[in-house]
Amino acid sequence: VVDRETLSRATIYSSAEPCVMCAGAIFWSNIGRVVFGIDAVRLRVFRGELAAQRDAELSCRDVFTASPHPIECIGPVLIEEASEPHIGFWASV
Repeated sequence: VVDRETLSRATIYSSAEPCVMCAGAIFWSNIGRVVFGIDAVRLRVFRGELAAQRDAELSCRDVFTASPHPIECIGPVLIEEASEPHIGFWASV
């Protein structure tokens, strides 16, 4: 078990911007920093507008801003590298 104080000093890395539900989990877990690759706007371009693939168009930063404890958010970073797995993938789903 990892205590909340330790988690406040932790960094979570993600290949894509956390969705609203993941941002909520990060918020409630007290994780102090998030670093992500591709942002949600670019990811939506890859995914297209299929109803089954839609998400809430809310940035993880919006969720983190509501937090009573600071959550540093770094991203997008390494956009080309983070985009590579998505090229052509969503067309086959």
